Amino acid sequence: MLENILDLIRNFFSLIGVVSILTFIVTTGIKSGIQKGFDKFLQTHKSNLDKINDEYRANLQKEINSDIESLKHEQQKIIKRYELFTSKKHEKYPELHMLLEDAYGKIMGLTGWRKFKKFTDCNEKDLNTFFEIYNVTNYTQN
Repeated sequence: MLENILDLIRNFFSLIGVVSILTFIVTTGIKSGIQKGFDKFLQTHKSNLDKINDEYRANLQKEINSDIESLKHEQQKIIKRYELFTSKKHEKYPELHMLLEDAYGKIMGLTGWRKFKKFTDCNEKDLNTFFEIYNVTNYTQN
């Protein structure tokens, strides 16, 4: 009877050992499977986020390049307008000077004073402009 009891205890402990080992193997397998599935999901999610990030960066770069090109275009327009303004300004200054001198002479004529134009500080271009304003022809100049 004692042997039966000892066999029963041995069988009981060996059954507990086998169940413990099987439980350990099953739980380890389940944990490993869950971990692999989770790692695969994370890898897929990371690659999707990388794709979205790359598309966003490409679109952002396109927008930046487009804005830079439009700013370059605006800058070129401003530079051309300024060049045109300065060239016209230098063309009009001699004409304005002659008109002011003429107006000054007419005002002085109203006061009774006479002032004659002096061409000592004029060059050929200024004289030609003066002649064009007062419609002086080559025949009249001679």
